[in-house]
Amino acid sequence: MINRVDYERLRKSEAVFLDNRITSELKEELSSFCLENSIQLYIIPSFADILIKKKNLDLNDLLIRKLCSFKLSRTQRFFKRTFDIIFSLIFLIILSPLMLAIYLLIKLVDRGPAVYLQKRLTYQGKEFILFKFRTMILDAEKDSGAVLSTENDGRVTKVGRFLRKTRLDEILQIFNVLIGDMAIVGPRPERKYFVDKFLEGNLFYKYRFQVKAGITGLAQISCFYNSDYENKLYFDLLYIADYSFLGDIKLIIRTLAVFFKKSSSTGIIQEDLETLINRKGKRMVEIKPGILELRYKDEKDNY
Repeated sequence: MINRVDYERLRKSEAVFLDNRITSELKEELSSFCLENSIQLYIIPSFADILIKKKNLDLNDLLIRKLCSFKLSRTQRFFKRTFDIIFSLIFLIILSPLMLAIYLLIKLVDRGPAVYLQKRLTYQGKEFILFKFRTMILDAEKDSGAVLSTENDGRVTKVGRFLRKTRLDEILQIFNVLIGDMAIVGPRPERKYFVDKFLEGNLFYKYRFQVKAGITGLAQISCFYNSDYENKLYFDLLYIADYSFLGDIKLIIRTLAVFFKKSSSTGIIQEDLETLINRKGKRMVEIKPGILELRYKDEKDNY
């Protein structure tokens, strides 16, 4: 735990970022110091913090806040599904020529099937068949088994690199939305093999399946492809806890801004799955100009 703070050095900072695992006493102490010295304070929430609703519960003279259930109401599900159907139909009409062009391009350049089918998980952990344009060579995982894509992955085809960079390989998922397996906005659909591994590392991961998987989502546009799976989970759970129809519209608009970002589609940098999972507890202390971040190296280290 952090047990010493260099307040003189801290006084020169413009902002402080606090890890969610510090003691409540130290959090209050640092909060008071930052307020008195006009220092911006940012606190990384815990998963339980995301569950807390903003509305107070009226219980005499106690300030109490209720935890949300991470579930959408029937009315919310109805309007969300209605929007998905209408949007996907319009999307198909507008982009059907582009889909046909991509299909023919893969057939002519890379040969073999243009459409890639893969089992993914969606609402309540239900397995479904995901549609994507093929971006890798045939039988890419024949020898390696299920592995995450890496940066400069040699299995990715020439056409596939372009499709991944522009995220056009995912537009076929609009058929999954029309069928009802996915939504326009929601957590990224993952493979069962990876989901089982992530669940071993964090039990809160199961709550992201309280809504349908989405083509885009808060985690998809806020994180990189190679971001830690727990960092993505924060945004997935925040999306569910703060869900609103207007929020979905805003996320779709924001998606357009990051659609062509190269970094958003970059693979992980030479890390296997176990390394990616275990990396979550190894945050380093980092001092930047004007910013002091107090974080853990691991739970055994003291600062």
